[in-house]
Amino acid sequence: MVGGDVVTCKADLQLVEPHLQIFVVDGTRAVGLAPHTHPWDEVVVVLDGELELQTGIEVHLMVRGALGVAPAGCVHDVRTVSETSRYLAITSTDRAAGFYADMSNNNHNNTESRDQ
Repeated sequence: MVGGDVVTCKADLQLVEPHLQIFVVDGTRAVGLAPHTHPWDEVVVVLDGELELQTGIEVHLMVRGALGVAPAGCVHDVRTVSETSRYLAITSTDRAAGFYADMSNNNHNNTESRDQ
């Protein structure tokens, strides 16, 4: 569990450059990771439900089939706005699994509304 979401690594492709790790994330409403940054690009592809992807000060509503990008070094977060969601998180690194594990161990979650 990472911030209330279930994150499962589905592919760890270290034979290509850049290295890629692909995760399936099952989310529930109003919980998720707190805003964070990391030194790799992350692509989010919505498989089911609705998400908000906040990059910097911009908030993007994403529905099934939508694709969004959080560039390396950009403060961002992903939050489920429907009851549940499922999305792919595709990262340009071989270090994302460790990052998610650290976030899980430190219980970095986001349960507060951005509107507060």
